Amino acid sequence: MLPFKTLIPLSKNPATPVYRQIANGLVSLIRNGIIKPGSSLPPGREMAAHLQVHRKTIVAAYEELNAQDWIEIFPRKGVWVSNLLPDLKPRTFKAATKASGYADNTGFTFQTLGSVSSQAAKAGDHRIILNDGFPDARIAPLDLLFKEYRDLLRRRGVERSMMYGGQAGSMNLRAAIAQFLSETRGISIRVENVLTSHGAQMAIFMAARIILKPGSTVIVGEPNYFMANMIFEQFGAKLIRVPVDDNGIDVNAIEKICKKKTNLVNLLADRRKL
Repeated sequence: MLPFKTLIPLSKNPATPVYRQIANGLVSLIRNGIIKPGSSLPPGREMAAHLQVHRKTIVAAYEELNAQDWIEIFPRKGVWVSNLLPDLKPRTFKAATKASGYADNTGFTFQTLGSVSSQAAKAGDHRIILNDGFPDARIAPLDLLFKEYRDLLRRRGVERSMMYGGQAGSMNLRAAIAQFLSETRGISIRVENVLTSHGAQMAIFMAARIILKPGSTVIVGEPNYFMANMIFEQFGAKLIRVPVDDNGIDVNAIEKICKKKTNLVNLLADRRKL
């Protein structure tokens, strides 16, 4: 048995929770080869006795490592270090010869979209992770979800429900969205006015593809989602960046921009009359 008490020194620093100190210590031992992939770890009670902490602290540390794919937890069997560790080792790739999927040209033309440089490359060495839009799977009610899935899959006619549906998305989901927008936003909307997508990027792309034309002007916040800016620029739009504050985009700045453009349009119209 490894001397975990010596190998994983714990600090009472409140800035780093104890369970995370334990998880980081085990990751360090695995990376350094002290704990080999595929080897077993002590059960929760035993590890808690070694480190002189509460058993729930070890459970939280193991759950953290399991969420990061460092270990695998098998109920009533034990805890093992994963054979496929999440660390990625760099590899050198030789330049491959590009081969066309067609023996000859396609025989027809199609529109191609140019690429623009990613703004993420200009962000420097800082790493900022904004996960407020993604749920934490570790606190999800998985047992209840699995129960609901089992009940649904046992129903008659489930095969028909699992086949391809309408391109606009689930009718029930679209009806719920339409009702929600009508009740909370005061928007007069019906089911046929709702289209669901597989993510925010697809929704932004479709909206921009329909609305924007080369030379269009788009007001965006600064900072903004760089992928949305890239999509707008791909369709030939000119971006006007407006600062944001604690309440979101500065609406007063937008009002000034709109008034300025309105005055410019009126001035051009007057000149044409002359």
